[in-house]
Amino acid sequence: MIYLYRKTHLITGMNYLGQTKNDPFKYNGSGLYFKKHGNLVSTEILKECSSDDELKKWGIYYSNLWNVVESDSF
Repeated sequence: MIYLYRKTHLITGMNYLGQTKNDPFKYNGSGLYFKKHGNLVSTEILKECSSDDELKKWGIYYSNLWNVVESDSF
């Protein structure tokens, strides 16, 4: 199982879209912003994917939906 998730920093409101095969609630991600500002975050599982292709499809969907590349909140 591959988890696609969004973490939201509870103090700053910044978001992180990520994926992991580990427990997404225990995994802190690799985002430098959260490491700098602390790991007080909420975790929302967006999809549980069974393949890399499925993960890619949904990752692109959410990235486009939230305009992750250009957004100031990601």
